[in-house]
Amino acid sequence: MSKGKKMINFDLHTDVLIQVFGLSNYTKGYTEVEKYLLKNGFEHSQFSGYTSEKPMSYPQAYAICRSMNRQLKWLSQAVNKFSISNLSSDYNFDELFQDNNVNCDLELTPTYDDYEDEYTRGR
Repeated sequence: MSKGKKMINFDLHTDVLIQVFGLSNYTKGYTEVEKYLLKNGFEHSQFSGYTSEKPMSYPQAYAICRSMNRQLKWLSQAVNKFSISNLSSDYNFDELFQDNNVNCDLELTPTYDDYEDEYTRGR
């Protein structure tokens, strides 16, 4: 059972959000999901993507999402796509895109998870 950091990515049906929250407030659905995930150990990585602050198992991540679905009654109708993935490596390339830094050489240091993946891949 993999206990690395987890990524949650999702997409919600805009038409359902408009029905639930109204045309001028439909983004409230994304805000409610964000608040829930932030309160439960995730950080906002980008758009509809969240990364767990600490390693967790898939059953732990599933339990958080199941609880969120119970609390946000409208969510099950609005979900178009929803996935939980294991984050084996996390490299930050922000520096590459700052001030037209096209010649930037970032040092990529493998994490323990990189080695673990290489080791377990052949098993």
